[in-house]
Amino acid sequence: MGYAVETGIEMGYRDARITRIYEGTNEINRLLSVAELTRRALKTKEVDLMGAGKKLPALFLKQLLPFKSSGGFEEQKRIVKNLKASFLLISGAAGNKLREKMVDEQEIVMNLADILAEAYICESLLLRVQKLNEKKGYDAEALGVQKNCCSCICTRLWIKMRKAGNDAIAAYASGLEKSIMSWLFGLLVPTYNVNAKELRRAVARYAIRKNAYPFIG
Repeated sequence: MGYAVETGIEMGYRDARITRIYEGTNEINRLLSVAELTRRALKTKEVDLMGAGKKLPALFLKQLLPFKSSGGFEEQKRIVKNLKASFLLISGAAGNKLREKMVDEQEIVMNLADILAEAYICESLLLRVQKLNEKKGYDAEALGVQKNCCSCICTRLWIKMRKAGNDAIAAYASGLEKSIMSWLFGLLVPTYNVNAKELRRAVARYAIRKNAYPFIG
């Protein structure tokens, strides 16, 4: 595990890795996540994906307007919202075109599962940092470092999601349809302008100085 031993997170990392064996392979779980969400939307009606999809046109129009952050967590909230919207956009378009053949397109389903998982991770992390931000008496420096962690992880997920989305679109669309889908997807996932290198270095400096993992609280 290398340097992870010194930061005290080795056991947590090992436990996180072993759960992959308990639950089955990542590939199977990724396929099941999209299938289960679709089932709950179309059969049991537990999730209103159709209603969420109808809000996409308004969201696209909003993306055309200049984004002005009011501070706080507005940028991260926008990322989470756009991650979810990207899943709705691509899954809806691919599903409408492929219909029952969608079950045979495992590569597309895997791409959609990655977007879904990234949205969940990013939102969970954001909610955790927001909770710490509302905690009275919480150390301001530690909070700043955890915000940096949040931005770094969101940046990584953003890049991964852009690839997954573009791969999914290329797998089922061509010609004009591909151009339109790529343009709409690009509105939702523009370049995330964050200097992740400097943020990671700031987190590393804090961890070295404190001799502790910076995301505890």
